[in-house]
Amino acid sequence: MFSIDARPFELAVRQAEADLDAQQANLESARAQLGPQGVDNPSIWAAQAQLESAQYDLASTVVKAPHFGVVTNMNLAQGQFIGAGNPALTFIDADAAWITVDFRGLVTCIKALLCT
Repeated sequence: MFSIDARPFELAVRQAEADLDAQQANLESARAQLGPQGVDNPSIWAAQAQLESAQYDLASTVVKAPHFGVVTNMNLAQGQFIGAGNPALTFIDADAAWITVDFRGLVTCIKALLCT
């Protein structure tokens, strides 16, 4: 019987164990950097908020009238920015228009025509 020098193999085993420990530590470090999983992760919250903001901005690029009507007093030029609270135009809802008439003077006038 004979034996082979085991020292290089023992060294290889210790080196492989050290590599495994280092890789497991790297894995735990990566998991710690990711933070909580799922919806509890702040990175996911931030990405979701950014997506919702971008979707809102995209939807705001087209202004639609809420009803059938007429636009007046529009003082806009292409590419112009309007600050919050500054009127850009007047919209008159055609379905909700009304007329106010003062009948007191009209009734007096009709009485004068009928009574003479």
